[in-house]
Amino acid sequence: MAEQNPPRLSRAQASGTSDPSSSCLGGSTIKQKRKDEIQSLKPRAYADAVAAHSSLSISDSLYPGNSFSSLASCLRSPYERYARDLTQLTINVPELATNVSDPQRPCFAALYDFSLNAAKKAVHLHNIEGLNELDEASSRNKGRAQILFLNGHPSPQWLNAIGGRLCVDPEFYQRHLDFRAAISRPDYFTLPALPSASETMARLRITTIGYRQPRLGFSAHQHPQRYLDRLRSEAAKGMTQYENTLRMEDKWKTGDSIVRDFAIHDTEHFTIEQDISICIDRIGHGWNAMVWLDVGATLEASPHGPWISPKKHKEDLLEFLPTIQQKTKIALKNSSIPSTSNCTYNHDNGDFLQSGSLLHLDYGRKLDQETASTNPLYALSDIFRFAATSELQFLNMLATKIAKEMDPTILVQQANPTVANLLYSRQILESHIQRIEENIQFIEAQRRLSQSQTPKANAAIESVQKDFQALTSRAKSLSAQCDRGMTIIMNNATIRESQRAILQAEGVAKLTRLAFIFIPPSFTASLFGMNVKQFGIGASVEIWLYFVITVPIMLIATLFLTTDVAGRCRSLFTWAIRRKKIRTNSFPL
Repeated sequence: MAEQNPPRLSRAQASGTSDPSSSCLGGSTIKQKRKDEIQSLKPRAYADAVAAHSSLSISDSLYPGNSFSSLASCLRSPYERYARDLTQLTINVPELATNVSDPQRPCFAALYDFSLNAAKKAVHLHNIEGLNELDEASSRNKGRAQILFLNGHPSPQWLNAIGGRLCVDPEFYQRHLDFRAAISRPDYFTLPALPSASETMARLRITTIGYRQPRLGFSAHQHPQRYLDRLRSEAAKGMTQYENTLRMEDKWKTGDSIVRDFAIHDTEHFTIEQDISICIDRIGHGWNAMVWLDVGATLEASPHGPWISPKKHKEDLLEFLPTIQQKTKIALKNSSIPSTSNCTYNHDNGDFLQSGSLLHLDYGRKLDQETASTNPLYALSDIFRFAATSELQFLNMLATKIAKEMDPTILVQQANPTVANLLYSRQILESHIQRIEENIQFIEAQRRLSQSQTPKANAAIESVQKDFQALTSRAKSLSAQCDRGMTIIMNNATIRESQRAILQAEGVAKLTRLAFIFIPPSFTASLFGMNVKQFGIGASVEIWLYFVITVPIMLIATLFLTTDVAGRCRSLFTWAIRRKKIRTNSFPL
C-alpha cells in the first residue's frame, strides 16, 4: 500500500471539536474537568490528532512529529480509502474485525478488570464493537484497574478505536510498530529512548526455541561449519524479505503473529524473538495497562518467514519448545486453561503453537485481586515472569552451544577453528543484555511511581526484579565466555599456524641437507663434462680423480653447513686487529 504524507491539520480539526481543551494528544488531556477523568476521542479524531502532530516540522515546534509520519498514514488509511463513517465501516467491512470462524485465529483483544467491584473479570473482544465493554467498565468504576491485551498484527481501525477510547499515547503504538517507522522515510534513530521517556512503557523480549531435525546430506556431515554458515546466510536473506513483507499492510490479517528476529544456533536449534509492549497509565486512584503481544495466530497461519521451509513436511521435523515456568508444587495443582474461556482456538497443531499465545486466555488466576487493583506492576508481574522464564531457557540453550564450542576435545579435532559461532552468539547476547537492562529500569521507575506499597506487592515485584538482575548477570557471563572462547580459539589458531610453519621449516632444512649431499658430486661431474681446451677433446680421465676432487668439495660444503665460517672469520679478523693494537702500544717506535 503506497503511503502518502498526512495532511496538515489544525488543532481543532485534530481533536474533532472547536474546543482544544477536549483534545487528547500524546496520551494526556490538555484540560480535565476532574483529575481522575479521561477525555476520550472518537477514532477519527484520534487519527487526525496523530496526523496533526506528525505534520509539525523542525520549523514549527521544539517537538517535531516527523517520526510519526508512518504511524499517521497507517491510522488515517481507512478514511482515505473509504468515504464512510467509521461506525458504518466497522459493521459493513469484514476485514475490520477478527474472523472468529477461523479456528486458528484468536481474539485480537481481551480486557481483564481487576477492580474490586468488577462485574466480569475477563472480556474477550472478537470485533471492534466489543470495545463498548471499555466504556461500560469506565462508567461502573472511575477508579478502574484494567489490563487490555492485544494479540498480533493490528488493523488501523482497532488502533484508532482503542487509542480514542483509552487515550493511548501514540508513542506506545510508534514503538511497538517500529518496523513501519522508516517506510519511504528516513530513520530518525529514536530508539532506544531515554530512561526518563520510558518510565511508563516497556518492551519485553520473549524467545521461542525451535527444534529442527533435518535430513543432512554428505556435504553437511563432511563440512558442518560450512553448512551452518550457508543456513545463516539464507536465513538472513529470508528475514530481510520478511521485514519487507511486514511493511505491506495488504499482506497481513488482524491477529497474525509478528517475528522480530530469527537466529540459527546449530543444525538442530533455532530461535525466534518477539516483543511484548507494555504501557501503564495511572488515572487518579486507578490505572489502565495495555499489553501488546507479537504472538497471535500460529506462525503457520501467519505470513511465513525463514523458520518455516516450503518443503517442511517432506524434509524436516519442526517444532517449537514450550516455555516451562517453575512454581512451587505446580505439578500437584490443576493449571490447565478452563474450557469456559470464550476465546480458545484450535490447538491441534501443537508443533507451531507458542506458549505466549495462551497468556491472554486465563491471565492473573493466581494474583490477589485487591493488591492488583491498586498496583499495576503487581498485576503485570505474571507477564514479567513469563518473559524472564523465556529468557532463561534461551540463555540455558545458548550456554550449551557456547560450552560445546569451547570443549577442548572439539577444539583439538577442528581442522580449521573458527570464531564465527561465538561471535554470532555474542552479538545476540549484547542485544538481550540491553533489553533486560531497560526492563530493570522500567521496574525501578514503576516502583517509585507506585502509590500502593503493600507487603504482598513489594515481595512479588522484588522477586521479579531479582529475576531480571540474575538474567543480566547470566547474559553478561555468557558474553564474557564468548570473548574468552574467541581469544582461546584465536590463540590456538596462532599456535597451529606456528606449528605448521615449524614443520615447513624442518622440511626445508631436510631438503637443504639433502642438497648438500648431491650438489658437490653434481658440480664435479659438470666440471669434467665441460668442453674446455685443458681437458682436450675425447680425453679420458681416471675415475679416482673424480673422487679426489669431489671429497674435498663435500668436506668444504659440510664445513660451511655445520659451522658459521663467516662468523669465525670475523672473530679472527677482530682478534688480529686487537693484537696489532696491543703490540703497537707496548713497543712504540
